[in-house]
Amino acid sequence: MTKAFSRTRQESTTKPHYPPIESGTSAPVTKAAVYYPPIESVTSSTVPTAAAAYYLNRKPQTLRVYALTGCPIAPLRFSGRLAWRVSDIRRVMGVDE
Repeated sequence: MTKAFSRTRQESTTKPHYPPIESGTSAPVTKAAVYYPPIESVTSSTVPTAAAAYYLNRKPQTLRVYALTGCPIAPLRFSGRLAWRVSDIRRVMGVDE
């Protein structure tokens, strides 16, 4: 019984085997890189959550928590979406306007 347990344990710690990609099939899809301009050059009054998270060096989910608590910045809400004021982001970052 010990050998069966150790064999099962050993098999569970090995990496999974993926079959080779056959010719004519597509490669795995990767996300395209997203470019955000420097915060100093942003001319719009608000940015979406993903951009605000990038500027504040936080994850988007953290900003959604900020939306619930209003701390350290609070977003505007438009049709169920969050818009973050560029002036608030600059204030939190300590960037002059």
